Amino acid sequence: MKKFGFVILHYGSIEDTIKCVSSIITNVDDSLYYIVIIDNCSPDGSGDTLEKKYENIDNVHIIKNKENLGFSGGNNIGFIYLKEKINCKFIILLNNDVYFTQKNFGTIIEEEYKVSKFAVMGPKILLKNNLINPLYKKLPSKKELVKLRIKLWIHLLLSYLNLENFFRLIKCQKNNNDNGSETDNYFKNIILHGCCLIFSPDYINKFNGLDAKTFLFGEEELLFIRLENNNLHSVYQPKLVVFHSEDKSTNAFTKTKRKKNIFLYKNLLKANKILIKEIDKDEVRKEK
Repeated sequence: MKKFGFVILHYGSIEDTIKCVSSIITNVDDSLYYIVIIDNCSPDGSGDTLEKKYENIDNVHIIKNKENLGFSGGNNIGFIYLKEKINCKFIILLNNDVYFTQKNFGTIIEEEYKVSKFAVMGPKILLKNNLINPLYKKLPSKKELVKLRIKLWIHLLLSYLNLENFFRLIKCQKNNNDNGSETDNYFKNIILHGCCLIFSPDYINKFNGLDAKTFLFGEEELLFIRLENNNLHSVYQPKLVVFHSEDKSTNAFTKTKRKKNIFLYKNLLKANKILIKEIDKDEVRKEK
């Protein structure tokens, strides 16, 4: 049994994946952790490169998916492996462009679990240019999602017409965020950012990862709904800090801004449709 299991979802951007692994190796006692890197069918063959690089390191394992399973599907392969094969107490899902610098992050996780018995915990996320990822406190309403859907269709059309210079990329998870002023405060039961999610035994014993209804986007909202429906709770703990470079995998294989926008808006629309359905179901459950 390992105390901490890390799932690193890899899709290109191999330099970031290596840096992510190094940040774990540097900051965690090797007797306490196990790393599984999920190559989500990277078209550049970088999964093979990673396999060779770590073939002689006992606590780093590579799994190469035969197809791109998306964010949740790819992460779930690693989650199940760490749960069933390695028997990890805590499982941490990481984007490959997330880096640790704290020597005591394992201690922070354990101490928080003793106090709050969280199901899922999220850290404070530092971004480029001294920015901090803002908090996302509540689900959008169905009305807000419908309005967003209309905007997304408009932006997708503009992307196809190659008019991306006339609009700014919208991310659905930002539509009701605060301005980042409260990121040093501790919160329970808010929507955590998917770049770094820490799962405790309370969650691991019940589930085999994330809700895989969406390919990309919407995972955080679906997780929040799942926790709420199962009387589990999330914790935002700003004492735990990570760095996130953002969008490296998407940038690696979308050669132009136009192609990137089309790819993102299509997936945002799919996630938006699924979220509307799930919120409808959730409202029916609450009425009963």
